[in-house]
Amino acid sequence: MITEITEGVKVTVVTEFQPEYSSPAQAHYVFTYRISIENCSEYTVQLLRRHWFIYDANSTLREVEGEGVVGQQPVLEPGEIHEYISGCNT
Repeated sequence: MITEITEGVKVTVVTEFQPEYSSPAQAHYVFTYRISIENCSEYTVQLLRRHWFIYDANSTLREVEGEGVVGQQPVLEPGEIHEYISGCNT
């Protein structure tokens, strides 16, 4: 689990290996990641964009960026949390 707080917004990432979708013999691995975004500030915030750097065990970098998260641009009042699950393969 990794947690970072920027300007009162806490983002926590939990990754999980998905063996049923992976094929180690073919060097194909699938992971899911659960993202939790918590508004710890006193202001209402909206998530407009995301920008992630994902490193695998071989230090290969994958950059992900774009509008919102999984088709949403959630508005978070103080104390509210938005969670979603996504994934990547290597």
